[in-house]
Amino acid sequence: MGWVHDTDSEADVIAKGWVGVQSFLRSIWLDKNQKQLLQWPIEEIEMLHENEVIEGGSLHETQGITASQADVKMVTRLGIGR
Repeated sequence: MGWVHDTDSEADVIAKGWVGVQSFLRSIWLDKNQKQLLQWPIEEIEMLHENEVIEGGSLHETQGITASQADVKMVTRLGIGR
């Protein structure tokens, strides 16, 4: 896992009470035209899904969120032999 800092102003960071986000390792590649950088969580992340797996390149929309950012609760369980 990694930590990604955001670019909010100091005043915004103080107002919201946090800065940055946690991130999984990602694969990075160029698109077929070799002009756009693409990224997606590494394949091994799929082993952590229990209830829902979102396929690479697909879109999952959560209804009712109108903010540009949202807190997400994610639970992972690492099991032996998975």
